[in-house]
Amino acid sequence: MAENKTVQSKIWIFAEQRQGELAEVGLELLGKALELAHPAGWKVASVLVSHSLGRGLSERLLSFGADEVLIADHPLLSSYCSQSYAKVLEKLIREYNPEVFLLGATAMGSDLGARLAVRLRTGLSAHCIGLELSPEKKLEAVVTGWGGIVLAWIYSPNTQPQLATVMPGV
Repeated sequence: MAENKTVQSKIWIFAEQRQGELAEVGLELLGKALELAHPAGWKVASVLVSHSLGRGLSERLLSFGADEVLIADHPLLSSYCSQSYAKVLEKLIREYNPEVFLLGATAMGSDLGARLAVRLRTGLSAHCIGLELSPEKKLEAVVTGWGGIVLAWIYSPNTQPQLATVMPGV
């Protein structure tokens, strides 16, 4: 399932794609993940779920700075199905145990993030507008509240992986 069986990355991003085209939010997440990971000495993996698209998209993700690309490739994954994608990602997460997993706050990412949080019995910081890594190397997520008037910091040090959906364009 994974191209590289010795996965070293602590931060993973979901490289959302549709019909072979990477969603811009995945590349944005990759940039933010690299910004968080490298000062901590961590690596970043992009996770690509698809069928027969892996090589070209994998090379693009690597060119944007991903340290590793994990590819789940199966005919049943050619189109988004929340149950199938969640099952595959849950298996990868349980097998390789990343500290942080980031998804875009898109329709697909929000659906998938919620399903993964339930399956993995962990928290989910949803619709984040900012992310930082604490000195203890725990994710700190910033979300808006009360119509955008208030900023709230979410810190979940006791669950792993720390899941977050991040607003596109942030």
